[in-house]
Amino acid sequence: MDRPPGAAPPADRRQPGPVDLVAAVAGGLGEPVALLELPLELWRESPEVNLTSAFLTLQTFLPGMVERGRGAIVAVSSTAGRQLSLASPAYGAAKAGLQMLTRHAARELAGRGVRINAVAPGRRRLQRAPAPGAA
Repeated sequence: MDRPPGAAPPADRRQPGPVDLVAAVAGGLGEPVALLELPLELWRESPEVNLTSAFLTLQTFLPGMVERGRGAIVAVSSTAGRQLSLASPAYGAAKAGLQMLTRHAARELAGRGVRINAVAPGRRRLQRAPAPGAA
């Protein structure tokens, strides 16, 4: 995965054909862990899963979209990247990074026919529906 800045993605990420819509969905590693108890391994793993995967998705699919002048990429972030939450600090930092990466990509490609957005779902407390036949 390490390569010089500006280098093209590896050839093994060839696309089977034109792709017009991509969802960059990665999550997990958001379990509550206090900052002082957060192991370095988890600190490094969370951005790799939640941020680097989206970066590689952008590098893989954007060239074809830009060439065709159309396409859309939606990144799934989290409210943990916008406000304090019970999630791991590493998860929150990675999702905040994903939101900024999305903004940079959208600004860079504005006017080229490619839309790039992030959605940030949060936890919701839902009332469970009664089981069938339950009173």
